[in-house]
Amino acid sequence: MPDATLLAWKDAWSIGVPELDREHAALVQDFARLIDPARRGDHAFQRAALDALTEHVCRHFDHEEHLMRECAYPELRRHAEVHAMLLRQLTQFEALLNAQPEDGAGPSILDFVGRWLLDHIQEDDMRLGVYLRDRFRQRKAS
Repeated sequence: MPDATLLAWKDAWSIGVPELDREHAALVQDFARLIDPARRGDHAFQRAALDALTEHVCRHFDHEEHLMRECAYPELRRHAEVHAMLLRQLTQFEALLNAQPEDGAGPSILDFVGRWLLDHIQEDDMRLGVYLRDRFRQRKAS
């Protein structure tokens, strides 16, 4: 799992679409807050942080999928399915926290979310960024 003290937005994660990069940076910051070692064991904080992360993820996915539809992104269906998978996993984690609040957001939850978030940005969203930048250049040229 990424170390919260080292988890800060890196320019290397930029997909080249400023509005999406800002949203991604905010999601990384939300995740860093969730895994803050100083708050480990603070179950109320972890629950609130997971809720906030989930809310921001939902808004971001809606925005990203809107852009994909608007620009006729050919990988929209697959990309949206990947988003749906993460949301299902977050819902399961929230249910686990509700069922066992004393356990907090366990390492498996945090490890999954952290790896998923960074992998998704660096792989799926990078491809989306290339496509969107190309589409934006085409629009400017017309």
